[in-house]
Amino acid sequence: MRAPGYAPASSAEIHCGRCGHGYEAAAFHKLAPIETLEAKAVNVHVLVWPSNLRVEVRACTSCGQHLARRALDTELRLAPRAG
Repeated sequence: MRAPGYAPASSAEIHCGRCGHGYEAAAFHKLAPIETLEAKAVNVHVLVWPSNLRVEVRACTSCGQHLARRALDTELRLAPRAG
């Protein structure tokens, strides 16, 4: 649920669906990484998915909700998870 009075500042911002906290694209890439779904993994769920497109899942700093966004292979990649 979004916070009362929530209004997106701009369409370029990425907003958490739970708390409404907004992130510019550069700030989104600095969020804690959760998972990266490569094209092969996404193709299991969709009919057509470009081979150079993946889904990055990161955690909202405000509430911990997972945020998923598409990313091209030419963009910043997630660092491997420790453990």
